[in-house]
Amino acid sequence: MQIDADLVAAAEHTATAYLDGKPVHQGQHKVTRAQRQAAFWSSSYLSNLPAAAWQSQTMMLALAQYLGQERVSNMKMLANVASVAPEVLICAVRCSGLVLTQHSPRRTELDLLAADNPLIAELCKVLDIFDLAHRQRTSAVFMWQAN
Repeated sequence: MQIDADLVAAAEHTATAYLDGKPVHQGQHKVTRAQRQAAFWSSSYLSNLPAAAWQSQTMMLALAQYLGQERVSNMKMLANVASVAPEVLICAVRCSGLVLTQHSPRRTELDLLAADNPLIAELCKVLDIFDLAHRQRTSAVFMWQAN
């Protein structure tokens, strides 16, 4: 379908601009990273993108940035990705560094999605395992430093 192909191309073009940090200026004012994140992740079109759009490398990298930030939330969009392209969401989590920030609001969003999606549930278990291992090793380092 031509409409889906156009939508995928438009989404990828928009994500490329987001990843490149554009727009740099809005009038005479410089657009901050927080403003760019809010504008991009609050866009309603993200909540209805088909799997083909999310499966592009550009959209996966943009999703990884979403997971790495804490200011903007779009649970509807994340639920859509988990539904149509869970493998992309899993890859984005791996690229995002979310494993090191267990108290992130994005982690809470993933936990909510895990109830309905076994792949996301497995991902959350893996994140828990890594978190436990990290805490154990950090505790061991502190113990050895104290001696």
